[in-house]
Amino acid sequence: MFVGAEQGDYQLLTKGEGGITSNHNAILAARLSYFLNLSGPAMAVDTACSSGLVAVHQACLSLRSGECDTAIATGVNLMLTPEPYIGMSQAGMLSKDGRIFAFDRRANGLVPGEAVAVVVLKRLSLAERDGDPILAVIRGSGINYDGKTNGITAPSGAAQAEPLRSVYEQSGVDPGDIEYVVTHGTGTRLGDPVEIHALHEAFKPYTAKQGYCAITSNKTNFGHTFAPSGLVNLINLVQAFRHETIPASLNFEQANDYIHWKESPFYVNTANRPWPADGPKHRFGAVSAFGMSGTNVHMVLQSYDKEQIEVPSHTPPYFLLCRFRPKRKKRLSKKSGTWCPCCKAGKGRMKTCFISDIPCWRDASTSITGLPSWQEAGRRPYSL
Repeated sequence: MFVGAEQGDYQLLTKGEGGITSNHNAILAARLSYFLNLSGPAMAVDTACSSGLVAVHQACLSLRSGECDTAIATGVNLMLTPEPYIGMSQAGMLSKDGRIFAFDRRANGLVPGEAVAVVVLKRLSLAERDGDPILAVIRGSGINYDGKTNGITAPSGAAQAEPLRSVYEQSGVDPGDIEYVVTHGTGTRLGDPVEIHALHEAFKPYTAKQGYCAITSNKTNFGHTFAPSGLVNLINLVQAFRHETIPASLNFEQANDYIHWKESPFYVNTANRPWPADGPKHRFGAVSAFGMSGTNVHMVLQSYDKEQIEVPSHTPPYFLLCRFRPKRKKRLSKKSGTWCPCCKAGKGRMKTCFISDIPCWRDASTSITGLPSWQEAGRRPYSL
């Protein structure tokens, strides 16, 4: 159980009458595992706005190390009292227009939002074995910290670019094949250019193509949900795969003067755009989340197109993600057949590489499926 959550205001709502366990983030995570009778890792993650996606990253590491065979990653933000709004207003963080103008010249701050987002992660091989409806595949993820900047909450473009580069190298995904990035996109005149410039720096060594990769900020749709915002981004991308549509990023009319769009691979997607599966060719997308704390996380996903299982339209938007990382090349090479070109050439060198430690990315990836299949098949969904 991996829960991304910031310090909330529930204790203000209870006016000090709640017990220790009712106001403790560690218990926030433990209570879920306790209720579901889980025995795997249970932890709360607080890196501010990147908490939810960091929780997914940590869950993937746990799966890879064999600590659990299934993991739940979740993020939550509820605003129960006026105090958070007052504090953000006094800090000049809120948009005076009540809208988020991501990437736009009018960008002037954020609009708070609430969300509870949940994904379940599981090794791809187990998901396929169990017949779970797989919606997408995680190819790689990475995390780092800004280091010392102009201020503890000031972003660092160089630091934001670093996990992007490492993820592309780890996963063997060419950014030239990434057609959609769900950005952090808070709608500030400083943060937006820093993020897009970092993306450009990470893409530059791989491709010179311009204007081929769509970017959106769902904060223009839902507001900034803080701790779970990275998970909201992840589900955004999964739904784009599932519905074969890149959704519109709202409130973009006048490009931010500090973003050089013509020289970059990116364009702001301002209307719903078809993103159909193209036969055996996979679709690739990426998501980012950057915390006010300075913790950055990036993740690359791939569509899963093998024998797609139809999920009823009434099914709640719950998703299962799975990752598999074998421990021994020698043992697995007998079972998996051919190795990927990187492995054959002996080029694998990353600690968490999907290429160097496994027969091929196909056996190492993460799949996304729906929870209802567990219920229908009578299996226990959360056996960690």
